[in-house]
Amino acid sequence: MKKYIVSVLTLFLLFVSTEITCAEVNDVDRESITNKISIIQDSVGKSDSKTIINILSPNAPATLKQDIQKNIEGKEIFYQQTIESIEQLDSNKINVKGQFSAKGINWNISGISNYFVFENIDNDWYLVESDFAQKLSAGYVFEFIGKIFMIIGPVILLLLAFWIWMLIDILNKPIENKTPWLLTIIFLSWFGAILYFFIPRRKYLKNLKQWIQESSHNNY
Repeated sequence: MKKYIVSVLTLFLLFVSTEITCAEVNDVDRESITNKISIIQDSVGKSDSKTIINILSPNAPATLKQDIQKNIEGKEIFYQQTIESIEQLDSNKINVKGQFSAKGINWNISGISNYFVFENIDNDWYLVESDFAQKLSAGYVFEFIGKIFMIIGPVILLLLAFWIWMLIDILNKPIENKTPWLLTIIFLSWFGAILYFFIPRRKYLKNLKQWIQESSHNNY
């Protein structure tokens, strides 16, 4: 009986905590948070780190202030922030999830996720935690670009190798309509190479195989 009561209480507490976590943010707080995000967006575009620091919570880590000063002050950044969700973490904290796009000198990124955590102090909301400033650093940007290149780099190399292979292949085979297909490979790059691989080259190999079979049959 005791185990049953404990289980029921545990489930009840879990349900209550989930309800609190997922509680709807009221319209007043939602508007206040949205305005703070707009302030951050405008301040980044103006290289104004002081305005953002003014809305930091006293409980915000020193590293957040340092990232804001280091990556925003004096930098020319075009910054756009979108909001995907605003969730109440508890009675004093709200979590905002979103995506941003940013453009600086010699770099450009978009569709990057970030978050903001605001806490309520004296009926106003202050930024206590976020990764937005860190993700505006040159180090993060080039690391992100490097990861993308590590993924698509091998694909590009494979397509280049395939294109060169098909180019050599058509030059060494008596393909019908050779000149048009050669121009197709040259001007359409890897797409033209794929077309060549599946259309005239496949037809040529099929005819060659048939000719070999007929020649072998005639020899017997």
